[in-house]
Amino acid sequence: MGSLRRSGGLWVFTCIGSLLLLSGLDAPGHRASGAESAAAPAGAILLRPQLLRDPVLDMDAYSVLVPENWKMAGALRWAPRMPSPYWEMSVYDPSQKAAWRQFERLIFVDMHKALAARLRQFPGQRAFWEDRFADGHITDLGTEMFAMPATPREYVLKILVPRALAEVVAAKDVAVVSETEMPEYAKAHTLKDPFHRHAKATRFRINYTMPDGPPPSAISSVEREFICTITDEAFGGADGTTMWIAEVTSYRAPKGKLDALLPTMLTIESSVSPKLPWFNAMVQIGQMFLQKQRDANAALLAPPPATIQNDENARHQAVMRDLAQQSSGIVSDSIKKNFANEQAGKAAVQQQVIHYINNTTSYTNPNDGKSYTVGANHPYQYINNRGEILQTDDARYQPPADPRTSWTKMEKTN
Repeated sequence: MGSLRRSGGLWVFTCIGSLLLLSGLDAPGHRASGAESAAAPAGAILLRPQLLRDPVLDMDAYSVLVPENWKMAGALRWAPRMPSPYWEMSVYDPSQKAAWRQFERLIFVDMHKALAARLRQFPGQRAFWEDRFADGHITDLGTEMFAMPATPREYVLKILVPRALAEVVAAKDVAVVSETEMPEYAKAHTLKDPFHRHAKATRFRINYTMPDGPPPSAISSVEREFICTITDEAFGGADGTTMWIAEVTSYRAPKGKLDALLPTMLTIESSVSPKLPWFNAMVQIGQMFLQKQRDANAALLAPPPATIQNDENARHQAVMRDLAQQSSGIVSDSIKKNFANEQAGKAAVQQQVIHYINNTTSYTNPNDGKSYTVGANHPYQYINNRGEILQTDDARYQPPADPRTSWTKMEKTN
């Protein structure tokens, strides 16, 4: 069977057969330190929560479970003239050179139909209109103009990679080795979207080589997988505009190791969650900011000269801090419902991943309804009142009785 022992702020469980230990915070106001915690036994995986902070509102914004010996990096930014922030996050293992990464969810506006209409209407002003509607320009409302790509893969390789993945840009032998359309995953995105906008999604994998360091270092073979979703909505008819939103997740590992690491990366991905106090402040700030934008005389609507872009960033952050002071710490029923709907929508999308990636399944925490994607080779899942999760393949195992700890078996969702 097995044994459970207390070590500092952690429960460490050892048994015959494989076992995973995912540990939450020990108690309110207490975090287990490296000195307090013991190393996980051989064959176990230990994950601890880490937090992504909003530097403008000075609040914890997102939590994520991070495996032992992996690291988390992330950033959250309030872009000028936008009512909500962009954020991105990466959890990576330096020793295995493996990484899960969530890129910023970016909003674009395709103005090419509108440009064609202006050129028909004003044929003598071609240079003016082409410059005004050129890809890369920022609209008065803060969104970037860019033609919507034909496919999610085109967005990743032609727009995202040049901006965010220098190692792929530098590689001379990038090859797409597989690609799968994800219609059910896209449908789940449409259903969770408040406006039920059309979505398309693709999963594809690339291989490439890169040096381990400066010459004459060895060359490493890398495989990287992407899941990209593009949501779009057209306005103004045949001569109007199209707003489109790109969401991309990347999974990276040395060649031949990615499939084995994908379940761990998907557990990380499914654990990402906004913190309710921050979500409450962010929603209120967004509502107040949009109200300011409805005022035709609001200075926020005036597009600033490029020469004072940095000043605008500072001004926008100051506005958001001021609105944060006006927000209430009380979570209204409508915001609670909005938060619950967001989490349910994310879970519905995450559950569709298991239909496209082998050896994964989904379990639900009966205490709060949160869904986790895990490796299918650990079919017995238990969660306690500290947020710790035990995953094992031993059907005989039962969590130990402890007056300070209550364990609940999680049920398979799909």
